[in-house]
Amino acid sequence: MDPEDVKKALSRTGKTQHGLAKALGVDDAAITRMLQGRREIKARELPTIRNYLDMPEEKHGRLGASGAWARDVPVLGTTVGGSAGDFTLNTGDVVDYARRPPTLARSSKVFVLYVQGSSMSRWREPGSMVYVDPARPPKPGERVVIECHPDRDGEPSPAYLKELVSRTATKVKLKQYNPEQSFDLALSKVKKIHRVIEWEELLSV
Repeated sequence: MDPEDVKKALSRTGKTQHGLAKALGVDDAAITRMLQGRREIKARELPTIRNYLDMPEEKHGRLGASGAWARDVPVLGTTVGGSAGDFTLNTGDVVDYARRPPTLARSSKVFVLYVQGSSMSRWREPGSMVYVDPARPPKPGERVVIECHPDRDGEPSPAYLKELVSRTATKVKLKQYNPEQSFDLALSKVKKIHRVIEWEELLSV
């Protein structure tokens, strides 16, 4: 979903920006910024927007219309906070779909997350997207999503978005940028380490 989708739905239904703001629990100025593309549409807002504007679930395919990138990369559900980590990751909760750059045409396992919190500013700001490649092992110096084991089976996993500094047989060393600091995480707590794909790699030809 992008601002143009919301604009078209507002026009189609005759519903108002004020009503949408009220449904989302934000002020009218936030909706104006959203429609102008100056405010990211957050993953947790998507169900409310669809419900208020009577927007059906999108159908997705590998080929985009009129040469546009196909919108078929799953955006996974995230929520701020948790018992540990920067956010919780529910790999079974697809809340939307993002555009697929041509460089990912054969990458069936790639997914997208919205950044939560400011620990990786200025590299990525809250609300921005990161594309994640779970199939390719990361190297030191690359940014990663560390998915930890949940406290109980069936619960979302605590997760970190950090830079991978090093990895040993017993721990991983991670780095964040704001405030700048490094810390160790026991490998026994780690379920998966997902590599983040940088924008330069996504857009290369």
